[in-house]
Amino acid sequence: MTVDRVLNATLEKAGVAAGLLKGLEILSASGADKAGNETVHLATNDRIEKALADGSLGVCIHVTGGARALTDPVHRSVCTAIVGRGNHPFTVLYKVPAEKRSNRNRIVEWNLRQWGQKGFRNWRERFQAIDLVGHRSVDLKAYDAGHEIQFSVFGNRFIQIQGEHSEAAKSKLVWLIRSERINEALTEQALKASSKSADIDESLFREFSLDLHSVLSRYLLRKVASKPGIDRDGLLGDPNLMNAIGDPPEVLDGLRVMDFIVQDQASALKVTDQGREFLSSL
Repeated sequence: MTVDRVLNATLEKAGVAAGLLKGLEILSASGADKAGNETVHLATNDRIEKALADGSLGVCIHVTGGARALTDPVHRSVCTAIVGRGNHPFTVLYKVPAEKRSNRNRIVEWNLRQWGQKGFRNWRERFQAIDLVGHRSVDLKAYDAGHEIQFSVFGNRFIQIQGEHSEAAKSKLVWLIRSERINEALTEQALKASSKSADIDESLFREFSLDLHSVLSRYLLRKVASKPGIDRDGLLGDPNLMNAIGDPPEVLDGLRVMDFIVQDQASALKVTDQGREFLSSL
């Protein structure tokens, strides 16, 4: 099957009527390889920036599985610019289990695990993604699109669409195309999906970040670093924590979520190398 036929089949599976496919323009395309995917993503971000600059941004929605676009520093910058210029943030529909949606540590942990399949270079980039959400530079909504074709619409005429792939796939077929008619059809579908989604409280991400940058967080890190072999009960039994501002068990768990503190087989806590680096930044 040729590339064009694969694209057409993907669009039809996404619910686009065959009669709308005529005249579409492929602006960038990639097979299932990381470098090619990055090229298409870069082209997509460039088109978003141009649409933002000329006032034609339109409705911007990602219908995705793991919201892994937020691991891309260029896309994070674009999302920040969209909101900074007074526009509605990019809506991101993605899978979040119901039991994790209302607890800040659990929802951040879920996102980090999903994002980790693409990965961050360091803990600073993890915080950048968390803070992007916490500052409401994207509008997160829980929606399981795992069984559907995943796509993004923006600029009233642009679509980035992915070929079918498993949730664990690190690369996939992906196209950036231009077509007002296909954009209109998929935007309608995305808005319908959004109406069936559950809103995610982005302030949970902000609270998580504030917790980990707090005086309490610094105290816990320093205590563990200075007391080799201390366990959870020994740490949380510290009388100095009785009047602490914040929730010591919650903050300790957050430090674990960020891999700043780990527990060995003997239940002893240890500050990791990145935890020490983070501590030195506080």
